[in-house]
Amino acid sequence: MGAWTLWLHFHDAKVVDQHETARQAAASGATVRSAEQRADDAVQGLIVEQAREMAIAKAEASEAAKPIEQRAVLPPTSLALNCDRLLRAYISAELAKMSAYQEKCK
Repeated sequence: MGAWTLWLHFHDAKVVDQHETARQAAASGATVRSAEQRADDAVQGLIVEQAREMAIAKAEASEAAKPIEQRAVLPPTSLALNCDRLLRAYISAELAKMSAYQEKCK
């Protein structure tokens, strides 16, 4: 009985090793493709990020080149938020002296 158990142990280990080797060989193509995809995704991400930064810089330069009265204004939500912040930070007497507050928030 001991010899049979010993043979069975080594036989099972050999079968498991063969199965693991076959599984790794079958997956090697997918592993290579996955690595290539990750590298391609990283390159595409860099290209998109660079294009975004260039578009932002172009828009900023375009806006700065315009006369002040033609530049884009703050969205109403940003303006309202800024006015609310001023109301919370200053007393009425100080706000009355602020021309920007009087012009934008009244």
